[in-house]
Amino acid sequence: MLEPVAAAAYIRDLRSGLRALRLNRHYPPWRDVSEHLGGVGILPPGEGLPLCPAGWPHPDAWLRVRIDQRLAPELLDRLAGLEAAGDAPTIAKADYLRALSAVTALQRGGLSVALIERQARRARFEVIIDRVELSVPSLVRWTLRLCEPEGESLTADVLTARATERFNRRLQALTTQTALTAVLLLEAGGEVEVEELVRGEIGPIRRVDGRPWISAVLSRVSRALPETSVDDPLSGEMPIPRAGAALKLSHHRKWSVPRCDQAAARAWLKAQGSRNLTYGYR
Repeated sequence: MLEPVAAAAYIRDLRSGLRALRLNRHYPPWRDVSEHLGGVGILPPGEGLPLCPAGWPHPDAWLRVRIDQRLAPELLDRLAGLEAAGDAPTIAKADYLRALSAVTALQRGGLSVALIERQARRARFEVIIDRVELSVPSLVRWTLRLCEPEGESLTADVLTARATERFNRRLQALTTQTALTAVLLLEAGGEVEVEELVRGEIGPIRRVDGRPWISAVLSRVSRALPETSVDDPLSGEMPIPRAGAALKLSHHRKWSVPRCDQAAARAWLKAQGSRNLTYGYR
């Protein structure tokens, strides 16, 4: 549990680290994550900031932003009388609720479908799925390039309906599946061909000497990749394509750490046999 002053510094580190990671469109929007973290750093009067063992704020702190925002209008109405009378604890509570109400909280996720190309016998689509699970927390974006079965003409609206109905169970599993397993899962029914799948995840964190080392990992599965390449000291055992398989995997992690820790981070990565990119934040 971090006391308010330490909590404010830690949230600043997290937000600076997110900015330094240089995350592209294949990750959940980092600015939205940073905005929500700003809300996490607005603490209820007299409370501190709980952390997960690995370094993220505890899921309760992420969820509190949504819950207290939803309750804020009703609570502010109830507190109005005591606040007008000058009751100090009530004023502090009301100030907290107003500050939190100004934050844009993370949405639970979403799905979008766009037509890329209409060919004579088939069409190609891009599907983007955000999975934001604050109860973990887990911050993942899946970007899929899909081809419809040959001879079947689908529109984006129809594919969206399939994604939300027919494929619902499979798409729900995309929170926890590895990129390679997800491709096999999605192609299992023969309803679509996965041309390419990219999975971008923000996290996890290593907390070193009280400050966060933030990581982000990008996995790409495609038949167009020249070879399989994996560099992730946090991956442990994970499925990879067998030698000679048509599908190839690229799986690489990168880090942002305090600038004063960059040398230590590179030494730690070298000891793990990793050449991950490392960025510094102030």
